[in-house]
Amino acid sequence: MNKYNLPSTIALPIGSFFLAIMFFESGMSHCLHYESILLESESKGLPFTNILFPISIFIELFCVFFLVIGKWIQLTSFLLASFVISSTIVFFPFWNLTGIEQHIAIQNTVKNLAILGFLIVLYSTYSYKKN
Repeated sequence: MNKYNLPSTIALPIGSFFLAIMFFESGMSHCLHYESILLESESKGLPFTNILFPISIFIELFCVFFLVIGKWIQLTSFLLASFVISSTIVFFPFWNLTGIEQHIAIQNTVKNLAILGFLIVLYSTYSYKKN
């Protein structure tokens, strides 16, 4: 096996770093706009928002740390994938929308699918590296 494997030595850490930037910005934005985002979450009919919203912020910021240092990548990828899937379903229900709102929701869903794809690559790559 080539010891200079580009995906594992350069591409994955760089991609992980860029992903961490996105989740860091999102987590910090949720902290800075806590009340308004909490109200938006409640308006969507989400139960237990006072408990789930702080947990989601913690997951985002907790996972950023491990993405950057390259540890616990499987757990981090799984937590972030769960977060991305659930937030996409709740906040971008394009199937219930019309017009420009539907178009924006579809764009956000497709963006989140791309993020999910990279999380799956991270999870599977680090699963392979363990064996």
